[in-house]
Amino acid sequence: MERGGAMRVALVLTVAMVAVGVMSVLDFVTGREFRSVLFYLLPVLVVSWWLPRRWVLPTALIASASWTVTGFHIEGYAHIGVTLFNAVSSLLIFLMVGVLLSTVRGERDLLAAANLRVQQLLQAESQLARTDPLTGLANHREFMDRLKLDALRAARDGTSLCVLYLDLDNFKRVNDQFGHAAGDLALKEIATQLRAATRGTDLPARLGGDEFAVLLWGVDADAATQVASRLIAGVRQLGAKWPGTGLGVSVGVAWFERAPQDPEQLVRTADDAMYGAKAACKGTLVLHRVNAIEAAASPAHGAPTPPGTSASAMAENG
Repeated sequence: MERGGAMRVALVLTVAMVAVGVMSVLDFVTGREFRSVLFYLLPVLVVSWWLPRRWVLPTALIASASWTVTGFHIEGYAHIGVTLFNAVSSLLIFLMVGVLLSTVRGERDLLAAANLRVQQLLQAESQLARTDPLTGLANHREFMDRLKLDALRAARDGTSLCVLYLDLDNFKRVNDQFGHAAGDLALKEIATQLRAATRGTDLPARLGGDEFAVLLWGVDADAATQVASRLIAGVRQLGAKWPGTGLGVSVGVAWFERAPQDPEQLVRTADDAMYGAKAACKGTLVLHRVNAIEAAASPAHGAPTPPGTSASAMAENG
């Protein structure tokens, strides 16, 4: 038994024995006019509720003996049979009540444990429903739910909102030449790079297959393109682990000075920008910058931009 458990047993038993002694003294002082076996139940109830069932019997024996001895001195029974009857009766009462209460407590503990397990399973299921099992990133559902909330908050606070849409270049070659285990490893390492390149307030996600997205909160267009440039460089460097595949990433950046009324417009705009980058030159980024006045309109395509190029060199609405 652990030290804490032993101390608990000792404390509860001490309280119970003190209670038995107090009951015996009060019983003797008040005499035959104020006697009740129920008073001796109190220490049995305490032990039954707070300690394992094995402690019920010795506590019941002590309480019964105390009740019987005190009654013998008060009543002065002439026949030993009366004393034995009272002793056995009180012991049976104490045992039945103690075992019943201990059973109720045990069932309560089992129910509490079952409820806790159900809650844990529900939380795990909810987490799995919102997390990509391979990379541990948010999945498409979680990303879109968070995007809607952050778009509302950005519109309320008048802050900018940005989405990066990433599509891996030549990822199929990794699977074909090195196997699907290598492809899974590549996806995991890219997820690690996404976490490292973003802040705690941002949300990197795997939307499916070899497509990723990042929700950036409260950044300007230059900062967003810097994040995209670091990711492009990081994935290009990662591709060296699988030579000959040309693994890289094309990034579309949708930066809104004010969040649009339709949050999905952010994703569509970033997706359009990503396809623009792929069509022009893989391994680059395209920025679509949308000003507050034009947030309801579809932005024009920006030009493909190599990593490191400043935002001012990109096409911009207005």
